[in-house]
Amino acid sequence: MAKLMVSNIQTRYLTIKDWPKYHAWPSEQGLRNLIAKRNENGFDKVIIRMGRRILIDEKAFDEWVQNLRAKNKEK
Repeated sequence: MAKLMVSNIQTRYLTIKDWPKYHAWPSEQGLRNLIAKRNENGFDKVIIRMGRRILIDEKAFDEWVQNLRAKNKEK
């Protein structure tokens, strides 16, 4: 079972390749899909571009997930 992220974590920036070392979800391919559709799903707030490298902000990712959960509860 994957650990749930908590919102009190400090920000850590991970590459797409490093993400699975710390988190079971989403997979590397899942991240790439979220990044590809970032303008549609709001994931643009989670990534930081450093040249060609893309970094994932863990704290922003947690906030993004929490916002999705809140939106789903409203429906």
